[in-house]
Amino acid sequence: TNVPSPLPSPAPSLVPTSQPTSSPTRPPTALPSLPPSPRPTGAPSHAPTASFAPTTGTKRPTLAPSPLPTLAPSPVPTFDPVPGVTVEAKSDPLVVYEAGPNSTNFFKIRLDSMPLSNVTVSFYSARSLVTIDPKRVVFTWRDWRALKRVRVAGVYDPIDQPVDHSWDQLRLEVSSPDSMPDCLASGRPNCGLGALYGAADFPLPRVNLTVVDTDKSAVLIDLLAVAAAEAGRSPLNATYDNFGDPLTAARYLVKLASEPTAPVVVTVGGLGAFAAAHPGNVTLDASNWADGVPVEILASAPTARRPVCRSGGRFCPAMVAARLLNVTHSAASSDVNYAGLAAQTFQVRASVVYDAAEPPAVAGAAQFADTLNSLAVTLDSATDLGGLRGVFPCQRLIALSTAELASLLGLGAACRWASAWKLKVVLGSGATVLPGDALPLYDLTLKAADPGASLFATNQSFTVAPPARPVSPSAALGTTC
Repeated sequence: TNVPSPLPSPAPSLVPTSQPTSSPTRPPTALPSLPPSPRPTGAPSHAPTASFAPTTGTKRPTLAPSPLPTLAPSPVPTFDPVPGVTVEAKSDPLVVYEAGPNSTNFFKIRLDSMPLSNVTVSFYSARSLVTIDPKRVVFTWRDWRALKRVRVAGVYDPIDQPVDHSWDQLRLEVSSPDSMPDCLASGRPNCGLGALYGAADFPLPRVNLTVVDTDKSAVLIDLLAVAAAEAGRSPLNATYDNFGDPLTAARYLVKLASEPTAPVVVTVGGLGAFAAAHPGNVTLDASNWADGVPVEILASAPTARRPVCRSGGRFCPAMVAARLLNVTHSAASSDVNYAGLAAQTFQVRASVVYDAAEPPAVAGAAQFADTLNSLAVTLDSATDLGGLRGVFPCQRLIALSTAELASLLGLGAACRWASAWKLKVVLGSGATVLPGDALPLYDLTLKAADPGASLFATNQSFTVAPPARPVSPSAALGTTC
């Protein structure tokens, strides 16, 4: 019997398993996928086949392909930039002062991520105790990593506050247009990687501050300001003249170290009986506390007698050359910082300025004119004329009553200065003055011609002397018709 040779196994068909087979009786049974048989190295690779025993008269089933696994796509990484601001400061809180070399401090600021558009960071003081420079900074996509420096300074408050330290805080505000079209239009790279700073809601840092109050309550005595204003003349020296009266004042300024919350009255004292302050009370308030109020110390000779020297001359034991005055100050105010405060005590030197020469005195006798109608009174130095000019009543200089002058010098007598050191007395009708008569001059009337002279001629009088070459009277007899 001829045995039929086995038919080759057909290749697997790519028809889906749900598709009906060509068998009229039943659908084919799907066979499980078999792993490929190992092959020698270098052997050609063939698709796996299945061997079936021959079946006479039976059509072989068609094999369905093994389903291939479906691979899920790998996730693509995404970039989501997060906006943020970083502040770097030397300390927390940052310390600033109201005034002085330590009044300024600083901090630095940067962005945490590249922005889509320019970002503006503005700064605001919670209590307005500091100034900020600059008040805002701008970051771009190029410099967002760069630290930018912001200066903070204490606001000068001239009032001595109850506490020496105050709290303040800087608050930040961020703004940005977040414009993708603008970014693309500018040709800038990486627009898609820019963070949104304008629309995003993210926490912002704050800068804590301690503001140190540098003001202190004190009554200040400013001597240098007055010295400079007066071209260097020492404000610590008060002078009086040879007569004993005040001449030049010691001047200074009374100021306050800080602005008071109520008027402060400063009283000047400690001067004694022969010196005085003008004004004696100084009122300082918010309008003048810094500029101050000028005070003058006037001193006189330490005796009530005028002139100091009984002789009327320049020198005597009572004319003390110099002495020191202690000047004190005390403050009164409803401002508790200034109530009862005392200023520094300092000394003023009170000294005499002597006249350049002794006062004028009568030199010799008052001589009759040769015509016997006038008298000439000569003094030993030029005088200030006693302030008298032209012809004036002799009673202004000669210390006699009106009746005595009329009897001695006659009715209508008058005086005038012939020169700065010679007085001419013109006799009037019925004069009875004779050689040897003494006529006194008023004290405290005549001074030396020097403008700086202070001493007056005192205890001066003149005695009438006969003329040098008298004119003898002659009698003439005649007849009358």
